[in-house]
Amino acid sequence: MLATMRFLKLWAQTRILAFRAKAMPIRPLCSDHTPNQIDKLLDWVLDPPNEAGETQAHAQFHREMVDHYLKQATGREHLFVVQPLFYHDPTLHASLNSQGQCKLDETLALVRTLEWQVYGHTLAEQTSALGDNLLSFDNIQRVKTALAKLPAVSAVLVSTYNLSQSQRHVLEEEFGLPVLDRYHLILQIFHRHARTREAKLQVTLSEIPYLKRRLYQDMALENDNKHSKQRMGKLYFEKRVTAMKKREKQIHMALSKVKDQRAVLRRERTKQGRFPSVAVVGYTNSGKTSLIQALTGDNLEPKDKLFATLDVTVHQGQLPNLAPVLFVDTVGFISDIPTQLIASFASTLEDATLADLIIHVRDISHPDTVEQNSNVLKTLQSLDLPESLFRSMIVVGNKVDKVPSDQWLTLNNGGALIPISATQGLGLDFLLGRVQQGIMLATGRRYVRVRCRQGSEEYLWLHKFVTVSETQVDSNDFNYVILKVVMSQREMEQFKSRHRLAHQS
Repeated sequence: MLATMRFLKLWAQTRILAFRAKAMPIRPLCSDHTPNQIDKLLDWVLDPPNEAGETQAHAQFHREMVDHYLKQATGREHLFVVQPLFYHDPTLHASLNSQGQCKLDETLALVRTLEWQVYGHTLAEQTSALGDNLLSFDNIQRVKTALAKLPAVSAVLVSTYNLSQSQRHVLEEEFGLPVLDRYHLILQIFHRHARTREAKLQVTLSEIPYLKRRLYQDMALENDNKHSKQRMGKLYFEKRVTAMKKREKQIHMALSKVKDQRAVLRRERTKQGRFPSVAVVGYTNSGKTSLIQALTGDNLEPKDKLFATLDVTVHQGQLPNLAPVLFVDTVGFISDIPTQLIASFASTLEDATLADLIIHVRDISHPDTVEQNSNVLKTLQSLDLPESLFRSMIVVGNKVDKVPSDQWLTLNNGGALIPISATQGLGLDFLLGRVQQGIMLATGRRYVRVRCRQGSEEYLWLHKFVTVSETQVDSNDFNYVILKVVMSQREMEQFKSRHRLAHQS
């Protein structure tokens, strides 16, 4: 009898454990930082398995909201573009109108990046923002008149970074069409250009504030229309708000693991001491990727599109003294971009804050190059860059071949800017010389001359662990050579601890 009871108790415990194992949601991998397990974690967050229960439901809600608010299923939009422009001093009207045209051109370039069609566009000049009525009565009537002649238009893009619920509602009532904002447009581009798992996660993270904002706006609109037959109910919104909050938490967790992995790789690179890094930053489409291709010879296929680069890519190059250097390509900056979008790519931009040197690439052929420069500097300041990186930053004026030759002498701004052309190869040798100076200073490297026998232990160690930039035969004894090497202080101490340093300068 006692044996039978023990058997039944053991059988019951086994069944309970089996039930719990079947019902327990799959948890993300978080105990290890290996690249393979991080990839599994990113896959898990992007596309949770069906057995994940509540997590799968949250992911489904997320996809439904993306389809509803970002309209990814509709394919190409046929747009009418409105570029708002606000000015306070009528005497500055001419200059601000020129600035507005630059902003409109940039918006049209963003639309072209998506291969959407633009059927018409206009500047909406106003002396003030009108609260709920973003556009003045006259501007609204002008757009409505244009839309009446363009039946193929499927949506109106108002290129301000984030429309409020009331602004969107008023404009959609007036135009009878969906109204998109700049945040929506940039998210669409991010979706189109995200390739790696990390980039897709960053895009997903950047869209969640937008989706939550739209959800809250619809919830407020429903509360204002309590007797509408289209009411979705309180539970509908609560489920989706909860889903967005939990998805956001999962993505932050996954990206933090990627950040940890990058930190490990950086520490390993620092221990080796042989690969200083240069972060290449700049306004989107300024030519960062083209410059890295020209400096390293890598086949990067630069594209004439905004936000063509969303992933961090690292490319090894060589300085004039033959020392290796890593060039880090980063996501481009742009004006009037929500802070949430910058925050979602913090792990990408972190490579800029931890580099030994920064190259800021400016497109000096662009009519709004001064404003673009200001925008990049403001964004870099928001990243809390070390003051030393700001002081040592190298600024290059790219696309000098597109500027009239009679302006070349005035472009360097007293030496503060290096005119180059990444595609034509102009000024790149001088730029590499400046990069070499900056790297030597930032990393504490210096030139050391070492006299040793060719093929000796010292000779082999130097060729293996440091950069040998010159080799000369000793004129006093042909059995010896004099090596000019590039050494950090740590490398010099390692060499001294193993060998006798014959001569240094």
